[in-house]
Amino acid sequence: MAKPVTGQTVFGANTTGTTTQLDNNFLLAYNALNDLNTYSNYIVDSGVANAYVVTLASNLTASLAAGLSVQFKAVNANTGASTLNVNGTGVKNIINSNGNALDAGQIPAGGVINVIYDGTSYMLLGALAGLRGIKVGSFTRDISSAGNQTITGVGFPPRFITFLGTIIGTPSMSVGVVDVNLTQGCVFDDSGDMANTYANDLAHSIVVVTGAATNGLAAVVATNSDGFVVTWSKTGSPTGNATVIFGALA
Repeated sequence: MAKPVTGQTVFGANTTGTTTQLDNNFLLAYNALNDLNTYSNYIVDSGVANAYVVTLASNLTASLAAGLSVQFKAVNANTGASTLNVNGTGVKNIINSNGNALDAGQIPAGGVINVIYDGTSYMLLGALAGLRGIKVGSFTRDISSAGNQTITGVGFPPRFITFLGTIIGTPSMSVGVVDVNLTQGCVFDDSGDMANTYANDLAHSIVVVTGAATNGLAAVVATNSDGFVVTWSKTGSPTGNATVIFGALA
């Protein structure tokens, strides 16, 4: 969005200008059009998180048409799907280039955001368009108890999760993954059941083996806006507290 050209003589309807003034106005306009700094500015938003608002200076105008490019400095970070209203032209969604709504953290507080209107929504441009949520966390579980366990504090709906599970002080170890479609599996140390062996399980993300035919198993059964839910089951009567480290991606 161009800055106004300063220094030009303003002529009214009944004002007669000199050729020197006209030449100076054209020169200033020419120099401004060729100066990259004319376009390297931004507007500070006055909205709230997820609902951004920018208001142009009185000498600038903007119409809501495909191709409109806007740079604004966000006061607040976004926590999910977000909108932008430019100069009262209407609240429009901000989307990624694939058409999806924004994930939490794609607009950082104090970040200068570049968007372009595609005729329906504002498309996020630049490095921030590829910024996704990343979270590393951990949780524990008494594997003698079956049932659901809800993990919160991720901060976004995870699309891919990796798991490292173990019972500390034992040889049990499990490495697993799950995607947004809840397709999952893991490779685990099965030496507690059969010496010097590893095995795989394509129905669970976590398997910790405690002995011959005794283990704790967990499958991700749902994701939500702040984490995921795993369902624990067991074979035999396993005991011990599993420690699970996970890495989640939006």
